[in-house]
Amino acid sequence: MSLTALHLKDGAVERLADPEAIAAHLGSDGGTLWVHVSGTTEADTELLGSLFGFHPLALQDCLNPDPQRPKIDDFGDYLFMLLYGVDHQATAELVVMAELDVFVGASYVVSASLRPIAAIEDVFERAQQDPQLLERSSGLLMHTLIDALVDGVVPTMDRMSDVTDLIEEAALTAPRGDLLPAILRLKRSALTVHRGMQSQRELLVRLARGDYALVPAELSLYFGDVNDHVEQISERAAALRERSDFATTTYLSTVTIRQNETMRVLAVVAAVFLPLTLVAGIYGMNFEHMPELGWHYGYFAVLAGMFLFGMVVMWLLWGRDWFAANGRRFVRDLHFDIDPPLLHDALSEAARLRRRVLTVGRFGDRSGNGRGH
Repeated sequence: MSLTALHLKDGAVERLADPEAIAAHLGSDGGTLWVHVSGTTEADTELLGSLFGFHPLALQDCLNPDPQRPKIDDFGDYLFMLLYGVDHQATAELVVMAELDVFVGASYVVSASLRPIAAIEDVFERAQQDPQLLERSSGLLMHTLIDALVDGVVPTMDRMSDVTDLIEEAALTAPRGDLLPAILRLKRSALTVHRGMQSQRELLVRLARGDYALVPAELSLYFGDVNDHVEQISERAAALRERSDFATTTYLSTVTIRQNETMRVLAVVAAVFLPLTLVAGIYGMNFEHMPELGWHYGYFAVLAGMFLFGMVVMWLLWGRDWFAANGRRFVRDLHFDIDPPLLHDALSEAARLRRRVLTVGRFGDRSGNGRGH
């Protein structure tokens, strides 16, 4: 059973794993109850259904491994949201999106994911040391989760931007044969992030408008701020797609130019040796007086000269970087993996700024000073 919960007791955060203890704290006045499920199983959904009475269709969405469209459903007593962030544990060379399912009631928040999401796990660990996350309303905890999920995408976008810079430089200076697959991976990853973020904008706009009674009107500014961040990420992803198209054009143009240079070199070599070959072909080597014919080591000397000449030509071609062995080693570095310490530092900094904004805003500041990180 991967279900755990956090609850306030006498001002301290208490961690619960027993379903009976979770049911006992449900609806109490000890702050917001946060139930988190990492690696959702059918047994987890059955338990959630018995504890909270969630609709079977919503629980079925929590177990669906196929990509789904982000959405928000109002069931009256609770809201069900389906959101997406970046799966930093994926081992694929492409960026993979991770689904987060969130149930929000008047006094509780339930989050569930098929795979652990680094941003949510970081908030869960931090909540055990920071009672303020549970002292406030369930709507604010929901905002914290969504905001952390969006912030978790930013390090991946930064890494994709760095990879794009490397690809553009390589496309101009060293257009290797393995560079084109790296460009295509970048384009597909940017498209994945763009679709995932763009489809969540409508959901956040509805939250910012205050369309749901369970979301306090004071949180409209904060959900609007998250929507701004989602829009920025979506625009960055779209810009990366355009840069990948430009990199493809640059790569093909550079390859064409280098091929033309190669053909020019080969044409010069052919122009030099073709007349000699023509003379040798017409007259042959059947002259009566040839000094080398009587030399005992002449044959071996000619073979050695041919071998040395071939090695010199190969060395010159290697020096001109006409072989792609080094390029393959270079292209292997063009991936989008984020180091866990880097991701943790980025999420911690975003959380620190978020706490500062929430402390200054206090929900009563309508001037807009609470927006932004």
